[in-house]
Amino acid sequence: MSSPKLSLKFALVLAVLCGFTAATVHHFTLRTRRHNPSVLNALPALSISVSSGTIGEGGSLSDALESAGLHPPEVFAIEQALRPLFNPVLARPEHVYEVERSTSGRFLNFRYWPNPFQFILVAASPSGALSAVANEIPTQ
Repeated sequence: MSSPKLSLKFALVLAVLCGFTAATVHHFTLRTRRHNPSVLNALPALSISVSSGTIGEGGSLSDALESAGLHPPEVFAIEQALRPLFNPVLARPEHVYEVERSTSGRFLNFRYWPNPFQFILVAASPSGALSAVANEIPTQ
């Protein structure tokens, strides 16, 4: 069984490949619990809000992040963390992004997909500092 985040990523990549490049943003909440029956009721559900979409024609990465509900200082910090690996000005309309926040609105991470096999993850540490890491999906 695939995870909801993995299914979302492939659905977005498929939408991009099929020509859906509008800056559509999908909002939903994932609820997860550990599968240990002895602590199932003792652990609160982890709720995460995921916003995702494409940059869109005539759009920019900062526009996409703001439409996902992030505030300008958060957008600036994400773009600064991203810069050593990718220049945000080079974002293309078909590129896919995902933003995860806690349901209280705290930024958790951002994934930028310039293609279906590579993404850059910008994540917040417990102290709030952002760092970026390039990742590649193995193809075989």
